[in-house]
Amino acid sequence: MRKHPTSTGRSCPDGRSMLEIIQINLLGEVAYYRGETKVPLITSRKTRALLIYLVVTGRSQHREHLCEMFFAKTADPRGALRWSLSKLRRLMNTDGADRLISERDYVAIDKADIALDIDFLRATHGHPNPPIARLRRAAQLLSQKPFPDLDLRRADEYQLWLIRTREALLSLRGGITEKLAWAPQITDAEALRWLRQWHQQDPFSHDAPFMLWRKLMELDRIEEAQAVSKEYLRLMETEARDWRDR
Repeated sequence: MRKHPTSTGRSCPDGRSMLEIIQINLLGEVAYYRGETKVPLITSRKTRALLIYLVVTGRSQHREHLCEMFFAKTADPRGALRWSLSKLRRLMNTDGADRLISERDYVAIDKADIALDIDFLRATHGHPNPPIARLRRAAQLLSQKPFPDLDLRRADEYQLWLIRTREALLSLRGGITEKLAWAPQITDAEALRWLRQWHQQDPFSHDAPFMLWRKLMELDRIEEAQAVSKEYLRLMETEARDWRDR
């Protein structure tokens, strides 16, 4: 079964039969599901990285750009790109659907029936009043490492993109945890559990210890709040902020 639930089928606009949703998970484990079936990914790390780059950016990419980003160090960059695209085409273009669109100069992925766990996170973060179950799921997902085993050596431009994308994703923790911890349906014990998890994951954050301290103060757990404040001041030293101004 898929770890990250989505709907399992959709009708095609061109009248084709129902397609199974493709679910791609990028947190904790890079995994590819066709409906309820987990499909083995391509063994080539560079080809997996190419797939993730195309599907996460969601934009048409020029072949020259992809050659420079992923295959500049190879003897035949265009040939290496063609080989990787042939592997991705075999993986993705099933059920009569051309998800990988490969033209003379450009390559793109049609995401009409592709679901990403990171898109679920972004939508939850941007929702003004998401359901509690959705917030819990988002917070749980963010406790896992994003984009594992996708780092590439000798691919500096891609690596920089990967680092920035990871950081942008992890920056969602604060908003999701805050919404969850102060939701009226959440018990104090659960709120503290999520806040402590965020604090543990981001020990050098300004916001994570502050939110934990604030909740502890609200609950009149003064000694614990003081311990959080003391540890924050020790870690951040001259960079520490004055919480009395917040």
